[in-house]
Amino acid sequence: MSSATHMEQFSYNQIAVIGAAGKMGNGISLLILQEMARNKIAKSSMTSEDFILTLIDTSQDGLKGLKKYLRAQMLKWAEKNIAFLRQSVMELEFLISNREIIDHFMTISMDIICFASSLEEAKESKLIFEAISENIDTKVRILSLLEKQSSKRPYFFSNTSSIPISLLNEQAALQGRIIGFHFYNPPAVQKLIEIIPLDNGDPELIKLAETLAQRLNKEIIYSKDIAGFIGNGYFLREINFACALAEELSKKYGTLQSIYIVNKVTQEFMLRPMGIFQLIDYVGLDVVSNIGNIMHQYLHLPISYTNIFQKLTVNGIYGGQQSNGSQKNGFFQYTGNEISGIYSSEYISINELEGKASIDEMIGTPPDNLSWKSLSKATNREILIQNYFEKLSHEKSFGAELAMKLLHNLHKIINDLVEDGVAKSVEDVKNVLKKGFYQLLG
Repeated sequence: MSSATHMEQFSYNQIAVIGAAGKMGNGISLLILQEMARNKIAKSSMTSEDFILTLIDTSQDGLKGLKKYLRAQMLKWAEKNIAFLRQSVMELEFLISNREIIDHFMTISMDIICFASSLEEAKESKLIFEAISENIDTKVRILSLLEKQSSKRPYFFSNTSSIPISLLNEQAALQGRIIGFHFYNPPAVQKLIEIIPLDNGDPELIKLAETLAQRLNKEIIYSKDIAGFIGNGYFLREINFACALAEELSKKYGTLQSIYIVNKVTQEFMLRPMGIFQLIDYVGLDVVSNIGNIMHQYLHLPISYTNIFQKLTVNGIYGGQQSNGSQKNGFFQYTGNEISGIYSSEYISINELEGKASIDEMIGTPPDNLSWKSLSKATNREILIQNYFEKLSHEKSFGAELAMKLLHNLHKIINDLVEDGVAKSVEDVKNVLKKGFYQLLG
């Protein structure tokens, strides 16, 4: 945790999270709770000010799971940060042992939270985080209700990853009191925040967003207020290219084989933790489709993935994660988080994919047998990566040829995002790729 002496205090004491039990909402709830609990324990001997974090979700089961999750994570945080807690309670002489201090902190933390299923419970909140599904009508309806019932003229922080902030502002009549504050998944782990201010946005709101991001120990990247922003501006364009490439290859190798080829090349030859189709599974085909539809509507971005998604989605297969964080099946079947099968009309073992041995031989292996895992730990990583891609450009294997096509497309996406003013610089896009998508290349 960064010390408060090195940055501005974040003083908001009545905050709400809408969609708190969702995949993004639970991580956002944890981060905000940690910040409020730190503030409360630091001020406990100086003020009687109440700290209230209202966590709202329509799922009662989700809220029960959220309570359990928050309790477990706050306990881990307290045990890890006992030195900070001991310093914070020095004036409370009745707290002596580490266990007493941790128990005191846990009581303070859990007392901050109010779990609720009604939006009306947010009417006293001065700051509201919106982390509901990526659907324009749903977001506008809920933001409008929150605005009408509030007595505080709150600021709204939207976690949308694709919907223009100006659209939400206008349609929900928020009078400029909204900013894009896009966490990457999972919010409690990822270090990046995309901040998307309105054009000529409220300087006080922008400063508030910057202060909170710093307090949460996040790195800020600013994006132009345009559908998809930087992260999905990149991601959806790469999905389009990868799906179009797979469909082209399917004419010669078959659909399953082509999905396998493109996924293998994007992971192994592009030095990534996941191949592109595995990453789509992780995000969820439904989420990708929603984002793609928004970007198509507002940017006229072509959609090249409809056909390749359809076989799965018509059968109710969307990927995403289970409530415990494990991977749901999508293009691939997973044992734990490892690929074990691939979907046809049903899942077949990945090792039983027709022609797999000959395909693997045709693809070949990356130069020097480097991998994302080995390079991510290397101290001279940048030099190794530069040498790797230099060698790759001279390789004649099928995998290397496909990787170079993907690399040239990546360079085009990066340059287009900068030239269109979505990102301020190439370095900003690189940071999104590295810290938002865990890519080494950038």
